[in-house]
Amino acid sequence: MTKKNEKEEEVALDKDPIKRGIQLVEAMPDEAKTNIKGKLYAQVARRNEYFWKAVGIEGRIENEIIELTDEKVVVGTKIYIGDKCVGNDFAEEYRGQGMVNKTSALENCITSSIGRALSCIGLSGGEYASSFEVDNAVNNKAEAPQEDVLLIEVFATFVEQCKTEKALMDWWKTNSKAINERKSTNRLTYDAIVSIFAKRKEEIKEENSASNHKPEGDSGNE
Repeated sequence: MTKKNEKEEEVALDKDPIKRGIQLVEAMPDEAKTNIKGKLYAQVARRNEYFWKAVGIEGRIENEIIELTDEKVVVGTKIYIGDKCVGNDFAEEYRGQGMVNKTSALENCITSSIGRALSCIGLSGGEYASSFEVDNAVNNKAEAPQEDVLLIEVFATFVEQCKTEKALMDWWKTNSKAINERKSTNRLTYDAIVSIFAKRKEEIKEENSASNHKPEGDSGNE
């Protein structure tokens, strides 16, 4: 029997299922946890295992995809014992941030959300965040993308110079590749550029309409 199992067998489990789960997680030896920059983290898979061991068939973990776009994933997790929701939490991941999220943003987000929900009911095993979350945050994840104000201003300047709808459409066609790249890497910037384009298109239509309906000037002769 390993040291890990010996320590777990020593635990006199409480009758309350949540307390049983907490006891099992707390009994984890430090060597079974992940050390990240001097802090110990219990992985989600292990805490999930202890939740089911403590709760059994009365337990239920429900995940809800709240947002799923080309830029961002948001997942919520609720933990039930019987029909009672005993804890919930959320996680957010950006597809363009970090190596993990470029290929597995949804899976990462679900794992993080489950880990945070388990921590919410006391199954944290050390620090509140999961080792997966923290490793991703430390090594991969940057801050949520912000609008590229300078790029937006540059595009706005060129769009303003288009005096006809044809010129505007030609400009869009020429720059469509660069614009569409922002759709997956920075949706806020993409949306701003699309908004500027649509606004200028309407302005040109209004200018043309006003020009077509402008009354002819008097020649000055009666």
